[in-house]
Amino acid sequence: MMNSKERMICMLEHRTPDRVPRGENAFDSLFYKQITGKKTLAYSGWNELEALWSGRRDEVVADYITALCKISEVLGWDYIRVPLAGVSELAM
Repeated sequence: MMNSKERMICMLEHRTPDRVPRGENAFDSLFYKQITGKKTLAYSGWNELEALWSGRRDEVVADYITALCKISEVLGWDYIRVPLAGVSELAM
């Protein structure tokens, strides 16, 4: 049985892994709350933007780190897309 890193390297080398790697490019903050029972600024739209505009970038970045690690652990994902630090798709 492969671990997540081996599985992803296998796919990138165009070989066949033990199973198809699972993961997501993004998730909704409400989905995160349903899964973990905790709120997050990660992918939270307006709340994230307000935090960024009020100078709380470090809090947003820390929240992204926590949320990305926690949800991938809970759901058994093999990969996650890590966005630019403190910049959401809505802010671009």
